[in-house]
Amino acid sequence: MANVYNPADSYELDIQDVEYLRKGETQLARIYQPKGTGPYPTLLYLHGGAWTNNDRTTNPGVPRAVAESGVLVVAIDFRQGASGPYPASSADINYAIRWLKVHAGEYQGRTDAIGCIGSSSGGHLTLLAAMRPRDPRYCAIPLAEAPRLDATLAYGISAMGVLDPFARYTLVKNAGNAELVQRHDDYFGNDETQKEASPVLMLERGEPFERTPVLIVQGTADTASPKPMVESFERMYRAAGGAIEVAMFEGMPHGIWDWTESQRAAGIAAMMRFIAKRVSAVAV
Repeated sequence: MANVYNPADSYELDIQDVEYLRKGETQLARIYQPKGTGPYPTLLYLHGGAWTNNDRTTNPGVPRAVAESGVLVVAIDFRQGASGPYPASSADINYAIRWLKVHAGEYQGRTDAIGCIGSSSGGHLTLLAAMRPRDPRYCAIPLAEAPRLDATLAYGISAMGVLDPFARYTLVKNAGNAELVQRHDDYFGNDETQKEASPVLMLERGEPFERTPVLIVQGTADTASPKPMVESFERMYRAAGGAIEVAMFEGMPHGIWDWTESQRAAGIAAMMRFIAKRVSAVAV
């Protein structure tokens, strides 16, 4: 029987890197494992970096803080940038979810309530994973030990996520931000691909999607996903039958490590409360 997750709990961690996928090159996962018997809720963590850089070790504050409350957190590397363009990241992430459903128990994690959280571009990829777990492009890498397993999630958390890559691309292009424009171009290749991979535009198009419960954590000063866009996404997601919560933080910009210490703590606390709510909803 699973432990009852209490975000106020505190655990020491064992941290290790393991190989979760060998696709061209080895992809590693950094495992933040609470010391204890568990089983603990299991959470996949996706780093940000404008779809082109960073790795599983980037900005470890959020995954570590969540893990220390009693969650098995697994931060992964995945293909990205010009050498791993869309939908390569989504294929690696879909595989990682299925891999965790098989292997989380080896690290005292629950295999029946897998969640996913991502920051910035990782937040965008989290929403794609939550909304399109059966997309053939995302399911392209077979898991030989469990070929019939799917990548559905118990919940997803988009932290400062880019909800509409094309809108963000238009914004940075108009602002003359050549570096970010190039990162979008390297990963997506063209405007139509960015539109196809936009959670906002998916809802506007009326595209069928998995109604995975999601939490959106955003600052009101975040220009990557402005407050009106977040509110519109919330309305459309709920209207389409999805369960969604939004935690907005006044005056906070894009990137939680640029937030004030108190607001950053409040944002992480909101994530933990959502995890507690969602994992308690899954029968054990």
